[in-house]
Amino acid sequence: KEWLPMSTMRRGPSRRAYTVENLKVMTASLERLRTRYLDNTQFVNLMEAYIKAVADTKPEITPDGTGSAIEDILALKIAD
Repeated sequence: KEWLPMSTMRRGPSRRAYTVENLKVMTASLERLRTRYLDNTQFVNLMEAYIKAVADTKPEITPDGTGSAIEDILALKIAD
């Protein structure tokens, strides 16, 4: 039996791949934070590092094509 923290009853793998939509939401959230705190150079640098890490993350491609379209994946790379 796998140990789980008391705050969750989730079962299954401890790591899950991110979908294109997950990555878009994370990027938008990090960019909003970066913009909100532009006067804090250290925070901005940290947000930029996180944004790069998200951009370097490969989205999940499901065999049945649900959750991520190839056009969305290409759009993520073009936006850089």
